[in-house]
Amino acid sequence: MIGVGDGGGLFRAFAEPDVSRDESMVGRMDWFEEYVWRETRKKKLFASWQSDFLANDPAVVAKKLARKEEQVKREAEEARERFRREQEERLRLQAEKRARNAPIPKDVAWKSKQFDRMKEVLLSKKNLVPSELEEKRVPLVALQAEREARLRKVRDKIDHRNDYFLNALSAKFPKLLEPRAEDLEFKESISVDRGKSVEYYVRKFDEIRCKAKEMLTNNLAS
Repeated sequence: MIGVGDGGGLFRAFAEPDVSRDESMVGRMDWFEEYVWRETRKKKLFASWQSDFLANDPAVVAKKLARKEEQVKREAEEARERFRREQEERLRLQAEKRARNAPIPKDVAWKSKQFDRMKEVLLSKKNLVPSELEEKRVPLVALQAEREARLRKVRDKIDHRNDYFLNALSAKFPKLLEPRAEDLEFKESISVDRGKSVEYYVRKFDEIRCKAKEMLTNNLAS
């Protein structure tokens, strides 16, 4: 049994085969020690050569310089960006401070007071409370947003009506997607005019649907 330990604390044990046990123990140990030292020197020499090669090879040196230059450039860019943001923040705070400390012109202050007084007079005449008005305004705003969302959906359907119809038609009748000479007459683009009513586009859609049904009937008959 032969044991070998390295600098990292790793220890390995090797068992000798039976055929070599009749040899001299001292000779085998000397040979193994020489083998270990030889491999160690070989790896150290290779590591030294590799370090010298990487330190002097033009391609490796160029890559290292490029990486360093890129890093320096990136750090400089980040520093400039931080400085720019700090300057903008400082200028913004200074402008806000000047605006707060700036004296309000007399005419502006008078108009503001008059506006507040007129608002209070109107509210008192109507027996209205601002907090109650705000509570009533919130549902109205929500209804307005819902109405605008519905209108957007309607406009989207109108804008893409041809795509919806052709997708449904192609799902039902895939053969209609095959190019035919008479189909070219049907391919005409209709620009959407926001000024026209929904009824106008509904009529246009009905016309397109009638043409499609007519084409479908002709295709099935043929």
